[in-house]
Amino acid sequence: MSTRADLSTYPVTEVTDQLIIHKNPHALSLAYMVNQDIQSVAIEDVNPVYLQDELLNVLTGNGTTNGVDLSQFEIANFASVDLFHIDSQDTSVVNTTYKRDDTGEDAFIDIHINFKTDQAYYITVPSFLNDEEVKYYLNGEPLDYDASYQSIQLFNIANNEQGAEKVFTIQLLDKETTLADVNLYTLDQEKVQTMADDLKENQLVLTDFSNAAFSGTVTVDDPSEYLLVTIPYAKGWHAKVNGQSVETTPLLNGSFIQFPEAGEYEVSFYYIPQGLTLGLMITITTGLVLVGIYAFEKKKNKNS
Repeated sequence: MSTRADLSTYPVTEVTDQLIIHKNPHALSLAYMVNQDIQSVAIEDVNPVYLQDELLNVLTGNGTTNGVDLSQFEIANFASVDLFHIDSQDTSVVNTTYKRDDTGEDAFIDIHINFKTDQAYYITVPSFLNDEEVKYYLNGEPLDYDASYQSIQLFNIANNEQGAEKVFTIQLLDKETTLADVNLYTLDQEKVQTMADDLKENQLVLTDFSNAAFSGTVTVDDPSEYLLVTIPYAKGWHAKVNGQSVETTPLLNGSFIQFPEAGEYEVSFYYIPQGLTLGLMITITTGLVLVGIYAFEKKKNKNS
């Protein structure tokens, strides 16, 4: 997500010359218990709103979605659209083909949005356009857009702003541009808060943490559930439960482990780069060989 209007509701914990650090009250631990429906969530080539919708649905215990209908997010309508120095192929919709006129003036599409609720509002823009073809603005201020995402991009344009109006502007830089996936969605933040509160009841309580290892305790109420580990999956990560090595399985962008029964568990994770052990063995073996050769040559020279 490129722009975060919801940050204004998060408390500021630190301010530096370059950063303003907010604390997300919904933030979870590095690992938490989830139900098995999480395995059915596909993350490749998916509209991010529909992906977040399905994740929220699964994590709140409501099962998977069909990928067509939204269960948690809602589709909202634009109030009105104004065109400046542009001809539209279909003026009844936003997602159509546009041609700049011959005046040579800058070409803009102004999309007016009325926020009828205090919910969070998100607008999506297409993945196939780059910053040499379009530029985006909110109330005249440029929006950070990163074409390297290569996927539909989200702007969180409002949060807790019922009654306000904003203008989302698309500047068209090419002679002809086709828009797609420009849509408006809303999400009730209370749903996110409820999900976070529920997951926190069975999350990993960290006792130690470093860049290459962390450990903690977790309460397992339902052994059919998984401990979802949210750090990016890599084969160098290893896990232990109550001191015994266990297998980690890739899931989403992270991994998961299972428990045999309900109870309290001590869990630790540590990272060993692939090839490190073999590399150390080769280094030690090479060193021993060199020492042997040196000793042999020294003894040989002494005898001669």
